[in-house]
Amino acid sequence: MRRVALLSAALVLLSACGGTDSSATPTTTAVHVFSPWTEDGSKNTVPVKGESSGQCIGQSSKVTGTGVYRCLVGASIQDPCFAPPNQKNPAKLACAPDPWSGITLMTLAGKLPAGDDDAEDIPNEPHWAIELENGDRCSSVGGTAGSSGGVTMPYLCKSGSSASDTSKDTQPWTTQYNKNRISFDLVPLKVASAW
Repeated sequence: MRRVALLSAALVLLSACGGTDSSATPTTTAVHVFSPWTEDGSKNTVPVKGESSGQCIGQSSKVTGTGVYRCLVGASIQDPCFAPPNQKNPAKLACAPDPWSGITLMTLAGKLPAGDDDAEDIPNEPHWAIELENGDRCSSVGGTAGSSGGVTMPYLCKSGSSASDTSKDTQPWTTQYNKNRISFDLVPLKVASAW
């Protein structure tokens, strides 16, 4: 009898709290701009996870816009690396694999590569990273992307899954999600946030 009372109390408490699902289905996609530097070129609140030195070999393949580079630290590619705004010859760049993991401050060995003067300064278009309604976080693979069932999958997710380009025809945006990269079972999911 006591177990029944405890179970009933737990069920009432869960229903009052809205059940066990902690994630709400997004009604719109929140769009964020990742900015590891303040306007004066000092670090902002993005956590620094380490320091390194390296050189940049070109514009970022993951993030569009001026001041974003693809760099090398030894044989390891760092992309994107963000130059401080309004500095032509910065000493350091902020490199981040995604918007969630913090930055590595890279001391620049040599000069930055020449920029593309015709490039439009539209930051993060297409988006560098997305967070899905299921909580999975995905970032652009850059370069050549794989495919699943004939659909290009340019995002690799923290869970090991992959996702397609976002469809922005409706709010919230959607993506095709391949939970198991071995199969071709694509599931439409809502995009909660994009960077």
